[in-house]
Amino acid sequence: MKKAGSNGLLTIEEAKDHRNNKPSYRLRANREALETLGVEPDNKARSQLNHRLPKNGRAWSDAHYDRAYNNQAILRAADRRGGVRTGLQQGKELWICIPK
Repeated sequence: MKKAGSNGLLTIEEAKDHRNNKPSYRLRANREALETLGVEPDNKARSQLNHRLPKNGRAWSDAHYDRAYNNQAILRAADRRGGVRTGLQQGKELWICIPK
């Protein structure tokens, strides 16, 4: 986690939880941080990482390369309710890595 958190690759932001009006925290990681952590992004995370990038083989500019490096995906822990899993798969894998 410390290695992935260097150089702004892994960031934590405070957000308001609207269900109970208490502060909660979001863990965001870019593609390089996910590779460092050894986590494979699922479809939703891949979509967040590819946000505002050229699709279908179109040409990339320098701004697109910067945006691809800076795009981040939100890591979510898997829901602990039985039978129903919400959130991203990498959150489930990271749940073991994050100290309580």
